[in-house]
Amino acid sequence: MRREPIKLGDSVVCWECMVPFQLVSGAHIKGHGMTTQEYKRKWGNPPTVSNNVLEKRGKSISKSKKGTMVGPDNPFYGKTHSVGVRGIISKANKGKVGPWANKRIPESARVKMSINHANVSGRLNPMFGRTTNQAKYHQYKGVSFRSGWEVKVAKYLDEVGVLWKYEEIRFDLLDCTYCPDFYLVEQDIFVEVKGVVTEGFLIRMSKMKELYPKVEVQIWDRKKLQSLGIDTN
Repeated sequence: MRREPIKLGDSVVCWECMVPFQLVSGAHIKGHGMTTQEYKRKWGNPPTVSNNVLEKRGKSISKSKKGTMVGPDNPFYGKTHSVGVRGIISKANKGKVGPWANKRIPESARVKMSINHANVSGRLNPMFGRTTNQAKYHQYKGVSFRSGWEVKVAKYLDEVGVLWKYEEIRFDLLDCTYCPDFYLVEQDIFVEVKGVVTEGFLIRMSKMKELYPKVEVQIWDRKKLQSLGIDTN
């Protein structure tokens, strides 16, 4: 049975001599003719550190690490786990599921989630009308693109001498916004590079035609790119 600490102020007691300490050290336990492991086995793993010491240690560690584990200061910054380590992590997590797996979210929680979603959708969303840098991994001429196809289109336009701008104009579609990929300045048309045409995209295109009938938006899909000699692999 595990021994609970005897609290004298903020202390723990050595169960061999019943003397209170802030910390029952290994050296003190050794004075009783036993190792720390033997002491813990004998007395059922009693606490050897007071809450006061634990709190001080926590504050000291937090202060010493503050600001040192962020960005380039983190020793793992820019590094990835090896294949072996990833395999170990994957094996350890295999078969584990989240706490809500196979469970139904209560009706009250679903109502609350619905209300919260309604409060941040459309124009109420703080990101409404703003462009994020999400998934912009491809660089060309100092511009960050969202896909390799877009980079290839930009290079193609440069080769044929077409002046272009990337994500230049965002259109207000009332309950959402839309920003085409390219604006061809001299032609005054927009180009959307699209690998997969989704239902949501078709809805935005329908709203564009309704709200901005004079604005031309061309969809350059795989077939269109290949017809222009652009490699889509």
